[in-house]
Amino acid sequence: RLGTLAAAANVELGAALAAVDEATRAGLVAGEPGARRSHFAHALVRETLLASLVPGERSALHADVARALRERYGESADEHLMEIAFHVLEAVPHVPAQEALRYALDAGHHAVARFDHAEGARLFDRAADLRDVLGPDDARDADVFQALGEARMRAGDLPGGRAALARAARAARRRGDPM
Repeated sequence: RLGTLAAAANVELGAALAAVDEATRAGLVAGEPGARRSHFAHALVRETLLASLVPGERSALHADVARALRERYGESADEHLMEIAFHVLEAVPHVPAQEALRYALDAGHHAVARFDHAEGARLFDRAADLRDVLGPDDARDADVFQALGEARMRAGDLPGGRAALARAARAARRRGDPM
């Protein structure tokens, strides 16, 4: 979406449109010149551009896109939770890890509610990965690993589900919660 791209890049819509038109003429982007929706002409183009970014640049760009999406969607941002969560999770450390955790958990619960247990498990796994940044917290870990374990079990990953549920139980016992 060109408007989101322009907002994330902090450029005028006309300048973004001109840049996309030039990329279209060069064969890097597919879409009608002047269109507001385009895509890379080939996955290799996208991968080459992504590979040229150092990790800090890439996460900063994701933070800009997440901000632009929240502004664009405003009150209806919850309807676009999965899209925003993707960018917020990729934006750490340019977005606070606690905020990324909230998005990962909300999006994971949203996916599970739609019976997409594999996607829920992937998002809960991303939430668990944030433990490296946030540090251990038995209350949070018990909740995250329980959600991860249940989603993995429902997605058919029984060994992974049992392992996550065992971690949830250990964290709960450390805080005196029998679960």
